[in-house]
Amino acid sequence: MPKIMILCPIVGSDVSTGLTTETILFGSIPADLDIPLRCPACLKIHNWRPKDAWVAEEKSAHRYYGLILALICVALALFVISVAFTPAPVDGQAPPVAPYVGP
Repeated sequence: MPKIMILCPIVGSDVSTGLTTETILFGSIPADLDIPLRCPACLKIHNWRPKDAWVAEEKSAHRYYGLILALICVALALFVISVAFTPAPVDGQAPPVAPYVGP
C-alpha cells in the first residue's frame, strides 16, 4: 500500500501521515484543508496540506531482488564447482559412490 508522506519541519525526515492511497483518493482531499498529524519523528503536532505531501514509492516488491540474484549466483557457482570436481569415469566405469550409511 503506497503511503502518503510529509516532511517533518523540525527533524527534516520523511514521515507517514498514517494514510495510504488505498484508504483514500489522494486527489479527493481539498487542497486548502489543514490536516493535523502527531509527527512520529518529533512527537509534535503538524498541520499539513495535500500540496505538501507525496505518495511514497512502494519498494517492498523490489527490496529482495539483489539478494535473490546473489543467492542464485552462489547456487550456480556451487553447482559448477561440484560438476567440475566430480571424478571422471576410468575405463568406462561409473565413478565410485560412497556407501549408504543409515541413520
